[in-house]
Amino acid sequence: MRLRANAVRVLHDEALSAFGWDPVRALPKLFHLCLASAEAVIAVTDQAMKLCDQAAFRGEVGIERRFRDARAHCAVEPTVDTVLAVAAALSR
Repeated sequence: MRLRANAVRVLHDEALSAFGWDPVRALPKLFHLCLASAEAVIAVTDQAMKLCDQAAFRGEVGIERRFRDARAHCAVEPTVDTVLAVAAALSR
């Protein structure tokens, strides 16, 4: 879980640095960050649910809520499909 979070953090720092130098050329890095963070949050919350077993469903822990929020992110714009479509259109 920590490796996933650290990987997204590296992509975040790289994308922001690129954006500071040249915003137009940084778009592919920003799209990559968006996709990687969406995948990472789903994977990490899924692992947390498995790790915590029955305790994950207790409200005071908060894992179940984060799990649902991660899944909802896939249905709210911009979806992964939208990001991929925009990235493909810009690369032409």
